Amino acid sequence: PWAVLGQIQRRRGELDRAVQSYQRAVSLDRGQASYANNLGACLLDQERVEEAAARFRRATRLDPGMFSAYLNLGQALLMLGDPGGATTALRRAREVAPERAEALYLLGVAASDRERSQEFFRRYLAMDPDGAWAEDARARLISD
Repeated sequence: PWAVLGQIQRRRGELDRAVQSYQRAVSLDRGQASYANNLGACLLDQERVEEAAARFRRATRLDPGMFSAYLNLGQALLMLGDPGGATTALRRAREVAPERAEALYLLGVAASDRERSQEFFRRYLAMDPDGAWAEDARARLISD
């Protein structure tokens, strides 16, 4: 029930309460990767990026097949200024779920050279032309 409550609170924008609910869920079941991942997402929403990254790392250890945990970890590491770490996490996300495009966009953000970055943005758009980051990917291709 705590994880469900955390979900509802997060949707409502009640992030402090959602964090408390997810912390309670984690304390009751430390082996549940989704609780750690969702707690990390709430912390990321609060810009508590280092704490979020720690939760995402835990989620990936608990469930090495959890795409969202690797994607979230990659995003957090980008925010922390660690593109190398982000790339490692995002490549793992691609291995876990090659049919999902989101990691390609973030790999484009993380890429150190322009050509590689553009390649990732093009691949993202080919897979998900109407995705959440499609407009930004197009803008990055035009501006580069």
